[in-house]
Amino acid sequence: MSWRLLHFRFSLRTLLLAVLLCAVGSWLYTNRPERLRAFRNQQARQRIDPYELSNAGDGNPRNVPAELVAVLGDSRLKHWNDVLGVEILAGNQLATRGRDGQIRLWDLSTGRQLHQFDGIGLAVSGDRKQAFFAATDGTIRCWNVAQSRTIKVLPLAPVVPPVGMQSVGMAANTDGSVLVTESRNAGGAREIIVWDVTATTRRYRPAQPRSGDIV
Repeated sequence: MSWRLLHFRFSLRTLLLAVLLCAVGSWLYTNRPERLRAFRNQQARQRIDPYELSNAGDGNPRNVPAELVAVLGDSRLKHWNDVLGVEILAGNQLATRGRDGQIRLWDLSTGRQLHQFDGIGLAVSGDRKQAFFAATDGTIRCWNVAQSRTIKVLPLAPVVPPVGMQSVGMAANTDGSVLVTESRNAGGAREIIVWDVTATTRRYRPAQPRSGDIV
């Protein structure tokens, strides 16, 4: 007894019918409601700015931070408390200082937060190209706006210990080469210093101002 393999013959009509059935089956499979929902969610997720998505807890409601606020449909993180100072910087940037002890730099065109620093004092040069951030550790960060980097760090006056320091008043000249700082702590210690920022030296230390003096 000999065995022979069966040979199947398909007409062109049968082949087209099989292709059509496969196409219909694939369409029904890919267009199920649950698959369409997942696909549309994925597309919508890809259109969201990664920064905004991360602030919103990556789409998981359980990860959404408590301080999240909605502004014109976008997600924004705000200061934990009152905003004490606002300065316009070069390059369409904004610097804000909050009562939460933080200084934040923002891109005005997108609303995205660019940088965040520990800070209790904020000053900007007249040309808006340099910013100065006073921190609670007793240092002043000199920030180059165009390069987005710290160019140097100045130590605050040793007469005023940084422990308990509440605020640092600062003012800079046009190009940021001269900086005036007034530091005080919770104990009432107070000192004014005029800085030569370029040389990283104190030009002079004025006498202790009396109460009621304008500084």
